[in-house]
Amino acid sequence: MAGPGALARYRRNGQLTGRLARLLIAGSVPGVVLGAIIRVVIPGPQVFRIVAAVVLIPLGSWLATRALRGRTPRRLHLRADPAARP
Repeated sequence: MAGPGALARYRRNGQLTGRLARLLIAGSVPGVVLGAIIRVVIPGPQVFRIVAAVVLIPLGSWLATRALRGRTPRRLHLRADPAARP
């Protein structure tokens, strides 16, 4: 919860505004919640490592393949002035 909590605090303090903050929070909260649920439900560290590998190996393979093909990710179109409100 440290990542999403810190992002929310920065947003509340006005240090992280706009679309980028919403995307970062929306992207990190589901992972934190699912990770906590999976960690509690799965018995023992070795079973958890297997489940983590089943999730992370395909993700890593996809990212590596994408990087090797030279495909660039979509760019966020943020405003030039970070203080400007949407």
